[in-house]
Amino acid sequence: MEVPFDAATLLRPVFLVPVALLISYIVYHICNPSPISQLSKTYKLPIAGARKGDWFPYTQARWRNFFNFQSALLEAERLSRTADPNKPHQAVLLPVLGTPNLVQLPQSEIQFVAEQPQTTLSAHDHATGRLQIENTLTDPRLLHNPVHNRVIATSLGAQTGNLIPDLVEETASVFQEQWGTSDDFREVNALNTLRQVVARITYRVFLSAPLCRDQRIQKAAMAVFDSLSMIAEMLNLLWDPILPLLAPLITIPVKWKFRHFINLLMPEVTRRLGEYDVRRQTSNPEKDIGPEKNDFLQWNLNHAKASGDPYMYSPSTLAGRILIVAFAGVHTTTFAITHAVLDIAYSPAPIRSQIISELREEISTCLNTHSDGVTFTKQALTSMFKLDSLLRESTRLNSLVTIGLARRCTASNGLTTPYSKITVPKGATVAVPAYTAFRSPELYDNPEEFQPFRFVQQRVDEKKPATSKGFASTGLDYLAFGHGKTACPGRFFVANELKLVLAYVLLNYDIEPAVEGMERPENKWYGISMIPDLNATVRIRRRSEGF
Repeated sequence: MEVPFDAATLLRPVFLVPVALLISYIVYHICNPSPISQLSKTYKLPIAGARKGDWFPYTQARWRNFFNFQSALLEAERLSRTADPNKPHQAVLLPVLGTPNLVQLPQSEIQFVAEQPQTTLSAHDHATGRLQIENTLTDPRLLHNPVHNRVIATSLGAQTGNLIPDLVEETASVFQEQWGTSDDFREVNALNTLRQVVARITYRVFLSAPLCRDQRIQKAAMAVFDSLSMIAEMLNLLWDPILPLLAPLITIPVKWKFRHFINLLMPEVTRRLGEYDVRRQTSNPEKDIGPEKNDFLQWNLNHAKASGDPYMYSPSTLAGRILIVAFAGVHTTTFAITHAVLDIAYSPAPIRSQIISELREEISTCLNTHSDGVTFTKQALTSMFKLDSLLRESTRLNSLVTIGLARRCTASNGLTTPYSKITVPKGATVAVPAYTAFRSPELYDNPEEFQPFRFVQQRVDEKKPATSKGFASTGLDYLAFGHGKTACPGRFFVANELKLVLAYVLLNYDIEPAVEGMERPENKWYGISMIPDLNATVRIRRRSEGF
């Protein structure tokens, strides 16, 4: 039976509203062309993702690149190469939904980008823009004034050695829960179980025991992490003129979850604030109320109190900073350890056996040299160069960072680059190659091959000190943690955390692929981010020789 259709049908809202929005979107972009798209005409820069015959090359490329950013990065690398021997590389426009006005500069300008002050190129503005903090956070000031970075760089770095015993205790406890103690092989989801491991260890540093094991707090934090990532990405995809209309509705769930987490943590924060005052009023505080906690909450509280600013030491601010720092640390650390476990487990059986054997020997040697043979120390972890190399190699191939040193141009008159000779307008985003640089045959031999001890050998070949080419070190060829003044302040702690977790796994568990001979599950792309397969599994069993 035919459905009657007449002109009046087109005037119904179900048809009229989408058509009106589409027409408005097209007219808006015609009348307000992207400042970066003009660079294509001014400097004849190529547009990665554009195709011959496109009516709107820049806009159409944004959509294509969002759904296949890996291909866009490879195309950008190809387009960046020129036939001019005096200038073999050029800047490339890399439009993608969610990261507006992105121009990829050549590798020769990495140091230039890293050296620019925040008043010229701002990593902070780029990151907060990506997270849409004005819309997603209940209190955007938490990131507008990121004092937690100073606390991490100073207190966390200084206390890492003292925290190792606590981390070992928490690692053993959570692995028994997640991977068990059976000496029979069983299959586990790598990402899900290791996420629980990393979260528990992270909260041990942030909140101490036993609060770090509170399932309500862990679940509330995870709910915020998942919701914040998804909703921020949704907002980044919205058309700017309708963002103020829809954002208040779309962000209701994440803001509710954020408040829920803060409410759960409020009793502990309030108790700590009370203890802070008592300690300064009594002559023997350790006898009266016990020793002060050695964790991020306490360091941040002390720093806030010293500032004299009531906002800084308000309970909601202190609790909110815990969540902000955990969001930055738990996700990236989880991905890193998951990739490392998958890289080991899915190596061909003879190679896997050799990798594990060499690492177990190194771990045991370092524990015997720097402790009693079973006790982990910072010195022992620092001396595990092969383990460190494996983590760096795994990160090289699987880094979440696919574009390096992303910065928003904040200079009022734009920024002129020294090599590519272009003027980047204010508000545009600049970046340098990361994904393709990690796979460049000019930087790495057999770049697509997982060589776990690649960087140990490089140090020997290049006669570099043992600490060079380390997992936490940055350089022009390794931007996983950024580079320069804005490099990740917590990377040295993360290096020790990851080495401890992986060392514990290797000493206490046998690991193998879900099916022997099966290839490693491919990483998945979500916009500009590359993450491990959410469903990847490994087979594990407890070793009788473990401890």
